[in-house]
Amino acid sequence: MDLVVNASCSESMRAKGPHETRYRRRRLWSVRPTGVPGVARRSRTTGRRRTCPRLRRQKSSGATRPPPPQLTVKNKLKTGPRRPWTRALVGDDFSNHAALAHPHRALAMSTTSLVRAADSLEIARIESMPFGQHSYVIRRPGSRACLIVDPGFEPEGITRWIEEQGLDPEAILLTHGHSDHIAGNGFLKRRWPDLPILIGRHDATKLVDSQANLSAPFGLPLTSPPADRLLDDGETLSVAGLDMTVHEIPGHSRGHVVFVLGTESPPVVVGGDVLFREGIGRTDFPDGDFEALAAGIRRHLYSLPSETIVLPGHGAPTTIGHERTHNPLVPGRVPH
Repeated sequence: MDLVVNASCSESMRAKGPHETRYRRRRLWSVRPTGVPGVARRSRTTGRRRTCPRLRRQKSSGATRPPPPQLTVKNKLKTGPRRPWTRALVGDDFSNHAALAHPHRALAMSTTSLVRAADSLEIARIESMPFGQHSYVIRRPGSRACLIVDPGFEPEGITRWIEEQGLDPEAILLTHGHSDHIAGNGFLKRRWPDLPILIGRHDATKLVDSQANLSAPFGLPLTSPPADRLLDDGETLSVAGLDMTVHEIPGHSRGHVVFVLGTESPPVVVGGDVLFREGIGRTDFPDGDFEALAAGIRRHLYSLPSETIVLPGHGAPTTIGHERTHNPLVPGRVPH
């Protein structure tokens, strides 16, 4: 007899099989087969172990006891190829190949898609679970040089794309230091040891502090290799043939920066968690500040052309013109 148990259920919620019941023992729910030929049970009145009549007949006739039933675990939540259990924290980064609460369960793999922005750019977006965070691989069409933005919990998707396209990454750009945007740094640094990490000056400490990057409060303390270069407001960068300006916009995180590729047509902003489609980043974190975030958006982003495309850290892309008109939290004009 096979007892099929749904692997997604807890011990007390397992489905009952044809010869299965639940009994309470020492305040714990358990599952055991009953009514199976050859299985002894205890009397409800005396508590003594008794043998079912069929077993007594088997003993008197010299028949052997049948083997115990086999328990088969059925995993109904396969969303990707099965992988062996690994520790939640592997070195400096997070391995998303293992479910934290259920080691037998494989989480969904990252998804990769191309984002149509400027014709002079090829942008691959890698969405990592479990927060739906977006990492980006950006390059010039036809060029092998590329840059990586905000590697998340599933850096394997980034390396897979880079290797399939035959690219050479030149830098890791970080918009800020929250854990879902830095979790893949260690993985990428082991793959490309000379790959530099660039982050805003006031968020650099989050890379090496699990409390500050908000991973420890969620029960998943992780750190990243330290920054190789610190960025300041107004600084210009030239990486992988791409020219951009760095603007610091605090509010979601103290040292959050955005990268403005203003020479493209249309301009492109890699915005992290500052500005979303008809939304903004959370400001209820320890170093959050709504007023600073709103002021930074109006000063550095709403001053850009309306056709400027914003690539956010979560959700769909948007444009500056759309947000100036339709963003309910930071409208383009301050109401009087």
